[in-house]
Amino acid sequence: MKTTNDQTPEAQATKSIRARSILFWAGLILVSGVPRILGAFLLPNAFGDAYSYLEAIEAMRSKMADGTFGIKDLHGFWFPMYQFTCAFISFLFGHTFYVAKLVSALCGTGVCLLVYQISMRLTDHRPLSLLAFASAALNPLHILYSSSALTDIPHSFLVMSSLYFALDKRWKTAAVFAAAAGFMRIESWMLIALLPALQFLFQRRVSLAALGIMIISPLFWFYICWKATGSAMAYFEERNRYVAGYIAANPVVTTFSSQRLLLDGERLLVSTNLAVLLNCLVAAWMIVRRMIVGRMVWQKFEMVSLDFAGVTATNVLFLSNLGFLLLAYFTGSQPDIWSRYGLLFFALGLPVTAWTFLAITKDRSRLKIILATAILAVFAYHTKGQVREVVSCVAEESAKTIIAAYLKDVYRNDPGLRIYCDEGNVRSLSGIPSERFLTAYQLPDDPAALLKRFDDAGVKYVVCANWETTTLTKLFPEVRKGKDTDVFHPVTHAASKYSGLELWVYRFR
Repeated sequence: MKTTNDQTPEAQATKSIRARSILFWAGLILVSGVPRILGAFLLPNAFGDAYSYLEAIEAMRSKMADGTFGIKDLHGFWFPMYQFTCAFISFLFGHTFYVAKLVSALCGTGVCLLVYQISMRLTDHRPLSLLAFASAALNPLHILYSSSALTDIPHSFLVMSSLYFALDKRWKTAAVFAAAAGFMRIESWMLIALLPALQFLFQRRVSLAALGIMIISPLFWFYICWKATGSAMAYFEERNRYVAGYIAANPVVTTFSSQRLLLDGERLLVSTNLAVLLNCLVAAWMIVRRMIVGRMVWQKFEMVSLDFAGVTATNVLFLSNLGFLLLAYFTGSQPDIWSRYGLLFFALGLPVTAWTFLAITKDRSRLKIILATAILAVFAYHTKGQVREVVSCVAEESAKTIIAAYLKDVYRNDPGLRIYCDEGNVRSLSGIPSERFLTAYQLPDDPAALLKRFDDAGVKYVVCANWETTTLTKLFPEVRKGKDTDVFHPVTHAASKYSGLELWVYRFR
């Protein structure tokens, strides 16, 4: 009796391997996806900008529902890729708030899977690749921002996807993800130069089709700006006005004091991870050294050791993105560094860290133990800081909920009132229509003119935080301390004991 094809030992072995592979990937998806999906429903948005994104998403969704959406509606303070994607999904399914958070959560899960895939590509070492994956999947800060309606994690996913396909020599697919990343954040316009440069180094040729795909992002964005404002450079003009206004309200950012450098450096390192940064710098030194001594032959990609070529490409992206941020910071176009900025560097740096660890400790058992212990100690130290930030974020949300509840009550009794509030969280949590709020954007830099603006706008309540740095707090610093004045009368107060945040609501006039 003949056995059927699916009963042969080879076929059964293939089915067994396929089943184990499915279970393995299902496990990775669950480990990385469950905390992020739950976080999307349970954790607050980690940064106030999330509520500005949500307002933009809801505005796009409403125009889609009305049938009035057009090219001009893509224009805004931020590049529109994330907002448009979330608006389209929520147009189909509703629930704008949770759609925006879930898109970020799914992208965060994808980042973790890509960390594993790229680590395997560079090292061919499954245990070490799983450790790299777990470092991203269980990272408290990565979970928090994967649960927030912000572009940091979706942008990381697009950059990592572009890198993954570049390592696989699928340059057009890599270009598609690079173009999407460039339509979400301006720093990914670097990929227009980096991907062709890497392809030329590895293959001695450049794909013009891939280059054309990536150029679409800036050209389309210039067109959107021109269509909406009449100026192709409108984004840069608005960005410059914002930075100038921020500096005017907070002149301390114009000087690089030791206190400021330490604060911003700590924020960057808590997410980037000192061990990851040092390993990427060591890898860069090893790459340069090998190039100098001539052991790396720049021929076709297939003729170069894949792990070395791959780590070169990955480290180039790591150092380029880090360099872009530092250049913007030290030239004044990026006044502050926040911890979330380092999450892309962390994801890109984990595969490089795995590669460097193997390269340094090959056939050196004692060094392997020492280095592994040091890396684990650094990870534990940074995890402590990340947990503290997550706890502070949750505590701050509780304080803002108290303020939002108060505003909701006064609005119920007076639907015609206007409120000055620069805290996006409070505005969203209150449920009050956005047109009822006045924000710090473009307030006059004169006390009398500012008060007149409040009067003309019908402002009756003012919300201010103790660490708010705006034109209002510059002209009336007492509102950061809860003091009663001739025009600002405190009516309620809430505070977070973990972070020191304090919020006051003032009755105006």
